[in-house]
Amino acid sequence: KGAAMNMGGKELQAAALEVEVAGRDRDLDRAGVLFNQLDEEFEKLRQALREGAAAQVEFQAHSLKGAAMNMGGKELQAAALEVEVAGRERDLGKAGVLFNRLDEEFEKLRRVLIGFVG
Repeated sequence: KGAAMNMGGKELQAAALEVEVAGRDRDLDRAGVLFNQLDEEFEKLRQALREGAAAQVEFQAHSLKGAAMNMGGKELQAAALEVEVAGRERDLGKAGVLFNRLDEEFEKLRRVLIGFVG
């Protein structure tokens, strides 16, 4: 508090900008970590579908849904729920079709994140 009282207007603006940039960097770092988690879950789901493992499809879609929630990807979260339910119902044909929508939503989120970072 004492140091701030001795700063002029330009110094305070510069200090505030540093805090803002540091906060944005932390947000970007966190978003990057969350996106990497999301990407890993997505690939695990893709592999479970390839292997025809319905229980694993359900589990991975559920994990992906949680990761999407952490990223704020509501459409991705909704699509993951649909795949999760199909996996629970052991309907791998339906899960495969729904996976296409999930893939589209994942790419949308990827583009948004790239736009945010870039």
